[in-house]
Amino acid sequence: MKKIEFIAMMLAITFCLCSTSCSDDKEGGRDTNATVTSSDPAGTVASNIRHDDAEYTNIQLGTYIVHGNKTGDATYSAEIHLHIKGSLNLWMRQATYNMYPQNDVTIASVGPVKNISEIKKVPETGWAQETSATPGNGYVLKYENEYFKGYARVYVVDWITRTGDNGIIGVKIKYQVWEP
Repeated sequence: MKKIEFIAMMLAITFCLCSTSCSDDKEGGRDTNATVTSSDPAGTVASNIRHDDAEYTNIQLGTYIVHGNKTGDATYSAEIHLHIKGSLNLWMRQATYNMYPQNDVTIASVGPVKNISEIKKVPETGWAQETSATPGNGYVLKYENEYFKGYARVYVVDWITRTGDNGIIGVKIKYQVWEP
């Protein structure tokens, strides 16, 4: 009889362990997975950015040619360096031959989204040089000058926290060079 009770108890424990739900990396329906998955659009890249100025994500939007300047035609790289400031604001600077004019690059928040695929249009307002980085929010980056216009969409996945005291030291993002 004790053998039957023992087997029944072991079956009950096994059943309880097997029926425990597992995390699906979703929190309130939003994507909390900091890696690129098959559900992300083609060309999506996952990246971590820490708040120290030494770490940034370089987003290559393309190249363009400026015809007929003083030295002839010149090819420029349309790149954005996406940084996190100490206050955890996303900010960018253009990277073209080591010159960093800030006026060609802006960012706008699209608010809460569940994943990068939900960023579907370019905001009409709210463009700035920086904005707060909030997990679960989407952003559109715009590089625009008289020769080139390019976009990227960014989804802030989660915070990067410091071991020990869980202090926030950066963000995990997904981004995609994008043609709206």
